[in-house]
Amino acid sequence: MSIDVSRQREQWLRALIACTLDTLALVTIDGTLTYVSPSTEHVTGYTAEELVGRNGFEFVHPEDLEDMTQHLTGILDQPGTSATVEFRYRHKDETWHWMEGTLTNLLDDPVVGAVVCHYRDITLKKQGIERRLRSEERYRVLVEQAGVGMFVTDAHGHLVEVNEMGCQLCG
Repeated sequence: MSIDVSRQREQWLRALIACTLDTLALVTIDGTLTYVSPSTEHVTGYTAEELVGRNGFEFVHPEDLEDMTQHLTGILDQPGTSATVEFRYRHKDETWHWMEGTLTNLLDDPVVGAVVCHYRDITLKKQGIERRLRSEERYRVLVEQAGVGMFVTDAHGHLVEVNEMGCQLCG
């Protein structure tokens, strides 16, 4: 491959990595960030320059640190394996953002020589799930405590759900 073609492929790859909303990081066994993609600033608030050389674990929420460490150590002795983990990450603005990351052990790959962490912000997704769960709980309490009988049937007319008052009315 000529130098021009090789340089063009590298520029092409850098452009693709730079414009993705997901972040790519290379991490050593001890957690040191050796590379982070330019999109990291959009996701974490930190520039790549602010993160490279720092320990990535210092940004992980203390309650999630043990789980993150277990996932990482779980793939270290198995080259090429991956693990997916959800964790909270301290954004530059000091808020905690939920991330979903996939760790892939490429330590034995002579070109990469690191654990590849591909992650994205799932904070809005987690907040939506939490709102839905709270709404479902409110609905459940309202139905259970209603002063009228409530009956839910399926398409065939079979009872699927009945509240306490409904049971009392029907004996």
